[in-house]
Amino acid sequence: MPVSIVRHLTFALALLTAGFAHADPDMAAPDAAAAVAAGKITLIDIRTPPEWKETGVARGAKQVNMLHPQGAKGFVDQLLGEVKGDRNA
Repeated sequence: MPVSIVRHLTFALALLTAGFAHADPDMAAPDAAAAVAAGKITLIDIRTPPEWKETGVARGAKQVNMLHPQGAKGFVDQLLGEVKGDRNA
C-alpha cells in the first residue's frame, strides 16, 4: 500500500478514535443501535460496496467506501463530511 494512503488511513483512524474517550468501548450492539437512533453516536461503515451488498449495512450507519474512488483524500473528506467536521462525533 502506498505510504500516502497509509498516512491518510492512519489519520482517518485517528479521527474515528478521537471520540472514543466519550463513548463506551464495550457498548453492546442493542445499546449502540439505540444510541445511533437517538443521535448520540455516529456509526460509520468503512467497508466497500461489494461488502455492503454481501452483508447489508446496520440501520442508521453512514457508508464510506474504504477504497474511495478519489483516493485517501476523498475517503477522509467524506468521513469528515459524515460527522459534519466534528472530530469528536
